[in-house]
Amino acid sequence: PNGGRSAKDRLGFIRSLTVAHATAASRLCTDRGYTPLHYACLTHEQVADDSGAVKALLEEAPPSAYIPSRAGQLALELHITSFSIHRQEEATSHRNPSTMLPILLEFYSQPSPTNLNAAYWSRALEVLYECNS
Repeated sequence: PNGGRSAKDRLGFIRSLTVAHATAASRLCTDRGYTPLHYACLTHEQVADDSGAVKALLEEAPPSAYIPSRAGQLALELHITSFSIHRQEEATSHRNPSTMLPILLEFYSQPSPTNLNAAYWSRALEVLYECNS
């Protein structure tokens, strides 16, 4: 599923692409309007842990974290929703907790150029609650 590349090779490739084409990391792709960071935050069974890619994208293209999808979700909200839905679909709960969530929470807790306010955090917590209750 990963094109035969090791996680380290994929991470290096992602970081190189992001450095070489930083503006591309902030572009909305496809009809859902996801950035590469949105895609990296999606949870699916083919990729056990893409937290390295998320970290690389946040380090090399921080503005992409503040771009909402067409549905209005930042990467954090999309990850919460995606991870929670995936957890509910699994018959066995053998899956590890999200390794991306601490990375995303740490990033979004820093002062931001868009001045995320209490309303955003309230909405993110509502998404977390709704997806897990």
